[in-house]
Amino acid sequence: MFCIKCGSEIPSGAAFCTQCGTPVNEATQVTPPAGQAVESDTAAQQAASAQQVAAQPVSAQPAPPSGTAQTAATQPAAASAAPAAPAAAQRVTASPTPDATSAAPAAPTPSASGEAAAKKLPVIPIAIGAAAVVIIAAIVIALAVTGVFGSSNSSGVAAKGSVNDYTWAELSAISDEIGAATDENAAIEIAKKYNLCNQDGTLDGNQRKDVTLTNGLQTSVQIVGFAHDDKSDGSGKAGITFMFTDAIAQHKMNSNDSNAGGWVASEMRKWLSGEGAKLLPNDLLNAIAAVDKDANGIGKTGSSSSIATTSDKLWLYSSIEVAGTPSSEAKYANTYGNEGTQYLLFRNQSAARNKSNSILAKKYEGEFHSWYLRSAYIDDNDRFIRVDPDGNPSNAISAKRTLTVVPGFCL
Repeated sequence: MFCIKCGSEIPSGAAFCTQCGTPVNEATQVTPPAGQAVESDTAAQQAASAQQVAAQPVSAQPAPPSGTAQTAATQPAAASAAPAAPAAAQRVTASPTPDATSAAPAAPTPSASGEAAAKKLPVIPIAIGAAAVVIIAAIVIALAVTGVFGSSNSSGVAAKGSVNDYTWAELSAISDEIGAATDENAAIEIAKKYNLCNQDGTLDGNQRKDVTLTNGLQTSVQIVGFAHDDKSDGSGKAGITFMFTDAIAQHKMNSNDSNAGGWVASEMRKWLSGEGAKLLPNDLLNAIAAVDKDANGIGKTGSSSSIATTSDKLWLYSSIEVAGTPSSEAKYANTYGNEGTQYLLFRNQSAARNKSNSILAKKYEGEFHSWYLRSAYIDDNDRFIRVDPDGNPSNAISAKRTLTVVPGFCL
């Protein structure tokens, strides 16, 4: 039998619980076999029995008759259902208290399988699971932001490691996103997330993509600026501007020794839009956007009225675009100063007039050569500005000289 108050097992024949001192008749409560009814005395009999037990000395109190009160140990079914304390008496001949059931602490009602009807959920595993979900979600978000999962930006293109990793179609889509930026600084921030520039927002000439021309010449192009040029169709800025890292051909500016009409009327411009463009692979040529370029359209002049705007897919750079602000003398400011603005790459690399710079030194077939700019030399009627083999963008040369060609283009 077990004590209903403390749950301790009471030795057979004991009158009181050896742990808490509760009288045996208060402790003898046995679970009946399944389906067996429990008989109970009337309230008067229970009271009389209780008074009788209480009046007897401890040594005089008789042990319950053999077989009249069965402990949980004699009831296998009951023991398995409630090992700590019996839930009910099988047959009670002497009730321990006027209302033993009200005095006893509540015990869970056994189910048919012997399990408690209610159980608490395991709190700790749930807490650990919730924390794990939060941690995993944070990791997934971080990896998505860095592009490890190939997450797409608003262009629909997943960020890659370098310019060379993208297709021309992908760069064109990225260029549209960059071109929609509010200004150059915002454009650079977009370029950074695609790894199109250094993480400090600068360009150093190493942002390159390999190109194989249709004549078999293997070369590359480098990014020179972001959101710099206006698209000719009026749709906004072209997001990315490129320059070939080496010359792609050799050609004269004009077949005659004249700069009349400047870049606008030059034979070089016509050649670039025809035979020159055919040197580019189709995937690149199809991605190029026509942009507006400002240039001296007269030749020998110091007037700002000489500036005309052309729409070109392939074009030559102007003096100010590579070397920055020209001399402050009015005639130079009116002409060279209105042929655009200096690109980011050349600003970052401190390119300037009358100064050699490796970023402007270009090779053709393994040798450094001079290359044409589109700026007509305004002090005479037969020359254009050129970049020397050492990268100095200051001297002028006759228009009928064959120099190397280093074009630019936009996406």
